[in-house]
Amino acid sequence: VSVSRAGGVPGNYSGSFSLFVAEGNKAADPFDWRVVRVDAQYFDVFKIPFIEGRNFIKGSETDRQTGAIINEAALRAMGLKSVVGKKLLFPDGDGFLEIVGVTQDFNYGSVAQAIEPVVHVYRGEEAYTNYPYICIQLKPGTGPDSYRYVANEIGAAWKKLSPDRAFAY
Repeated sequence: VSVSRAGGVPGNYSGSFSLFVAEGNKAADPFDWRVVRVDAQYFDVFKIPFIEGRNFIKGSETDRQTGAIINEAALRAMGLKSVVGKKLLFPDGDGFLEIVGVTQDFNYGSVAQAIEPVVHVYRGEEAYTNYPYICIQLKPGTGPDSYRYVANEIGAAWKKLSPDRAFAY
């Protein structure tokens, strides 16, 4: 149905952490939030709904440079009702991310873990090295035999494209 690339997938959100200060609140202690790279199709593939704002725009240079999508947990941590257009500043004063959307909370780790704030950033469509995961949405109703067939086909394509790297799914 659709394909996405990402730096983390639900159940395995490695990502990195970064310090942020909410615009207008520079005196507060910085937030130490997980940051994960995703492409413009990510939220569609995983059917993660937005509660405010929008998704990344495929190919948008502005989104690639400064766009950010946060989850509800981050919205709550900021203590604001609406954040689209607000900036997350880096404490060293060198740069910012502008929030373009807020998603519903979803389990990006184990369902036993509390959902923590997360910031999603877009790094373009051509930068394949920014995205170690390929996410594939299959047609609804795809059975176990079809799943194995699709996995084998993807594995064969992977071997042609990247013969020195193991295919894991």
